[in-house]
Amino acid sequence: MRFTRRLLNQISSASTVLPAKPVSRANTTAFIGLGRMGFEMAYNLFSHTLVDGDGSANFVVCDAREESAIAFAQNLVNQFPGAKVDVVTSPADAVLASQTVVTMLPSSPHVRQVYAESGGIIPALKTLNESETRSTFCIDSTTLDVEVARQTAKEVQETGATMVDAPVSGGVAGAKAGTLSFLVGGTKDEFERASPILSYMGCGCGGDAAWTAVGAGSEGVGECDQ
Repeated sequence: MRFTRRLLNQISSASTVLPAKPVSRANTTAFIGLGRMGFEMAYNLFSHTLVDGDGSANFVVCDAREESAIAFAQNLVNQFPGAKVDVVTSPADAVLASQTVVTMLPSSPHVRQVYAESGGIIPALKTLNESETRSTFCIDSTTLDVEVARQTAKEVQETGATMVDAPVSGGVAGAKAGTLSFLVGGTKDEFERASPILSYMGCGCGGDAAWTAVGAGSEGVGECDQ
């Protein structure tokens, strides 16, 4: 069952849960992977965005177990009446609706499936216009094989979009408490773009975060600790 705008309106007494008019892709954040950690990370990201924002934020969730995505959306709307959240059934639908995409998946094969296979993020990026593709920012927090992370990021970047890998430590307890630590790979600019997003799920990854240059040029790894 697809979690539609009509169903969301039935869940919440607020008639403005999801407006009928199209929402802005630029103001939409998607979270893919709502397992034990992903569920808590997405909740912290979305709830802090709602509290700190101006009401223009929209959210999309996607999970292999659709019931998990529906439960997440129900919980968010119950906690924040008027929140604009939608459930989609494929990573492609998520990225077509969202300029910012965060993924938290079980392992390397799942990352390849979500990003590279039919119905995935990369094929969908190739259908967007140049401006939409270049504005897209993907963050993957999966703990995965380094070569898979590099290959996936390379393929995303070849479309014109931007991707950083940001594996986490802190476990489910840290995900729930919002105290995760992230190890962020990418350029300094990419790290700074990711920091405000990650700060809602873990430590303050802004100006106090360490930046260590490795390799050539501006490539580096940013690590934020409690």
